Amino acid sequence: MRAGSFPFIPLLIAACSSTSVPDRPPDIVGVVQAVQPRILVVDSTTTHPDAILFWTGNDTKVVIRAPDGTRSRGTLADIRIGITVRAWARGEILSSYPAQAFAAAFEVL
Repeated sequence: MRAGSFPFIPLLIAACSSTSVPDRPPDIVGVVQAVQPRILVVDSTTTHPDAILFWTGNDTKVVIRAPDGTRSRGTLADIRIGITVRAWARGEILSSYPAQAFAAAFEVL
């Protein structure tokens, strides 16, 4: 191992934290309208509501954000109808209505 490699290990661990969310704006912020078998998130703050129907998998990350801003790891069971989430897609978002995508992460607000 080369000298000087060790200082980067804490940065790598922090970047892989289970309570982190993608480092980009969410694809949608909205209210969960359905959870089985896919998760439907609707942003109804506009005249024509945006909606994305998400497929989930074992690698879909769920993070719970407390009112004080701290985050903890969640599970897909924490995604329930009526809650507000920020959601990130993995890969392309199909341009149907509702749009369709694979879920990378949800942050429960």
